[in-house]
Amino acid sequence: MSCLPEAALHHGKCISQCPAQHYLEDNSRCRVCHSSCSSCWGPSVSQCTLCPGGRLLHQGQCVEACGEGLYSQDTTCHNCHPSCRSCVGPLASDCLRCLKPEEALLLQSSPLQHGVCTAGCPAHSFLDHMYTCR
Repeated sequence: MSCLPEAALHHGKCISQCPAQHYLEDNSRCRVCHSSCSSCWGPSVSQCTLCPGGRLLHQGQCVEACGEGLYSQDTTCHNCHPSCRSCVGPLASDCLRCLKPEEALLLQSSPLQHGVCTAGCPAHSFLDHMYTCR
């Protein structure tokens, strides 16, 4: 059985759009996504476009946490600034830890725990055990 070009075949019926957890294969049939995906563009574990309950999307895969060098925003993992080992956002001032071990983290203001990575601490401050200027 085949459907008109604007429709897809799913369980023997022509439908206008594939249901949740399915993708359109070769513009003709609805196929099931990998079990880790809520929605997808193909059958593989790395072809997810949306993740279920609390999981995060990273390079097409659904993961529990983003991991080092990444931060989460809108259920998706994004790269930190190149100077950051860990971060809360994309900017150089969003670092939680510096990538280079010889650099110190200079906090932006006292309640915040993120800042910029710098070659050394300013005058009248010191480098603590967490490599943060205090």
